[in-house]
Amino acid sequence: METVKNAAETLPRASDTVVAHAGTSAVARVGAEHGAVAVMPRTAISGLVPQTLDDVYRLATAIAKSGLAPQAMKTPEQITVAILTGLELGLKPMFALNKIAVVNGRPTLWGDGIPALLWSRGFDIREWFDGEDIAMCEVTRPNGAKVVRSFTVDDAKAAGLWGKQGPWKQYPKRMLAMRARAFAARDGAADVLGGLYVAEEVIEGGSLSAEGNSEPFKRKSSAAAKRDGTDAKFNELRGLIANCSDPSELLMLRENNSDADGNPWEGMPMRWNEMLEDDFRLRASDIGLDLEGVE
Repeated sequence: METVKNAAETLPRASDTVVAHAGTSAVARVGAEHGAVAVMPRTAISGLVPQTLDDVYRLATAIAKSGLAPQAMKTPEQITVAILTGLELGLKPMFALNKIAVVNGRPTLWGDGIPALLWSRGFDIREWFDGEDIAMCEVTRPNGAKVVRSFTVDDAKAAGLWGKQGPWKQYPKRMLAMRARAFAARDGAADVLGGLYVAEEVIEGGSLSAEGNSEPFKRKSSAAAKRDGTDAKFNELRGLIANCSDPSELLMLRENNSDADGNPWEGMPMRWNEMLEDDFRLRASDIGLDLEGVE
């Protein structure tokens, strides 16, 4: 009886994911309130995870031939990109295939994959509705910093999404919640997402096709061309902030992108300016930069 008891005590709980490799095991605690998800600890490699680029491509080829890949991933190359992106995020290959979409040759993350990824990194996510028309999402970082974002029916109408045939017509509240979640995750966990776009936003935006094929674009107005340039600058700045580990370099980054009056993030629309400032302050907190002493 004592032997049975001791053996039972060594079994992993249902809220733990066990990752085994070369006769050893590592337990990745994900959180009982969310259940176990297929996320690898960044220090452990599963026996089913490819070890080299050749292994990844062979696995991708096998998956492509088996017909088990998502419909949008038609080639081993697309599957390889999805697997490699997943490995960088700490996701197992098959889980990554179901949560990562290759859109016009670029990896993106499906909205319902965001919670699994953030929970595995110690983040907390809280979602709710303020009335009937406003979806809210709060992302709390491991250090306690919080970012709250919303997406409203008016936002959806302005974007041409409200009442659109498909999930926006069938599940409008869920789509509002997913958009609020995407905003909160991008603003509060840019370092975890690594610059990945949310697939639904890219596809619904109309500029890219879900199958990854290039589509002819209409001639853009000068305003649209200017906006594209602003988009590129915005994404570049977010990446620089997320990857900055030196406090003095982070301060210099903001200073170099301030206008003549000292306002940060020159030339950015108001909402993007706020997002960049949130990114900046979150990154400052992560690397131990005391902003009260320099502002």
